[in-house]
Amino acid sequence: MITEERKVRIMELIRKNGFVSVRELMDLFTVSRSSIMRDLEELDRQGYIYRRRGGASLKNTDELMSRFNEPDVREKETINTAAKRIVCQKAAELVRDGSNIYIDSGTTVLWMREFLADREINIVTPNAMLLTRLPESFKGNIILLGGDYSIRLESVSGMITDQMLENYSFNYAFLTANGIDFEKEEVYGYNVAYSNNKKTVLARSDKAELLIDSSKPYLKGFCKWADVTEFENIFIDEYRGDNTPDNLVICKGKKEEI
Repeated sequence: MITEERKVRIMELIRKNGFVSVRELMDLFTVSRSSIMRDLEELDRQGYIYRRRGGASLKNTDELMSRFNEPDVREKETINTAAKRIVCQKAAELVRDGSNIYIDSGTTVLWMREFLADREINIVTPNAMLLTRLPESFKGNIILLGGDYSIRLESVSGMITDQMLENYSFNYAFLTANGIDFEKEEVYGYNVAYSNNKKTVLARSDKAELLIDSSKPYLKGFCKWADVTEFENIFIDEYRGDNTPDNLVICKGKKEEI
């Protein structure tokens, strides 16, 4: 792959994710660290990206995630998979047999299936995609919520979903977000209906856990639905920002700096 084509692909990834790491790009394109660094330096000089420790983000990080620019879940499922998996692995350590848990919509939480397969638990979820990914060995019970179904997002939301959620109580809720601002201590979604459902889950849960990958601190969303302090833990694969809340759990550790 020639350099110009690789830079186009890098920009496509950053637009989808908000952030990409140097290591991720090295693995994806099977090139050296120095090659990726040259690409990022050139894109930075051209004004398209910000170079950050460990990777790069969009120049315009104030662009809000909304229903008009949120990618389909099938696209997102293949993005940052290693980061999502390690976050789910750490979060799943909280769950014990007999727990009643909520698993949110989105692709970040899909990897919970791998680490909960042998647990005798009750799962309530709006995430239809999760049902198709559960292994046959899953020992628990799963309840799929009703509501307004989105083919693009493979999940339900809305008033009916909210009414159903009011009938449950959760030991743990494993929630996702479209963006987070640690300085303002705000958690964002891109859709009002989904955000309102998340608020209901927060109120119905003994402990709420937020699962995000390292792209999310560089994204904002249309709807604020929670404060950072409302979560028992915020699980993230890696983070190098200056504003680090006490409840942030870094699951992967530090990567080499650029």
